[in-house]
Amino acid sequence: MGQKIGKKDKDGLTPRQAAYCRERFKGKSQRQAYKDAGYSDKQSDDTLDQKACRLDKLDKIQARLAELRQMADKGAVMDRDAIVGQLSDMALDRDVAPRTRLQALDQLSKIQGLYIDKKQLDMTASVGLTREDRQKAMTDTLEALKRAWSDSDGKE
Repeated sequence: MGQKIGKKDKDGLTPRQAAYCRERFKGKSQRQAYKDAGYSDKQSDDTLDQKACRLDKLDKIQARLAELRQMADKGAVMDRDAIVGQLSDMALDRDVAPRTRLQALDQLSKIQGLYIDKKQLDMTASVGLTREDRQKAMTDTLEALKRAWSDSDGKE
């Protein structure tokens, strides 16, 4: 497996290797992390599994995963509540670009389980929400966030 010469970080990881570590840290399988990190997914699942397993066994990959776990233990990585809070702030901030606000709402909707991502749909079910249903769920989420925001303004 030839490694393309590219920019590496302080630990000698390429951008794709670092992305793989982030995806694994999020709890994804080796195969899914491998694909999401930008490695080719046009191969059989067995081939992807073998390549992802080899990558996962590299000392520098294991060291980065250990570092991420250690950071999480120390609270250096945001927990779920911090992420939801940050995304809520972005979604409600009128100074933030509309596209960014919608992306924040999209992420909040995923966290809250309001719809199934297409990638999840392929793996878990054959029925998902329509675009209109997702838009309604996002609108409902925004309204709930607005209510929560205005309720919290009176309590502080």
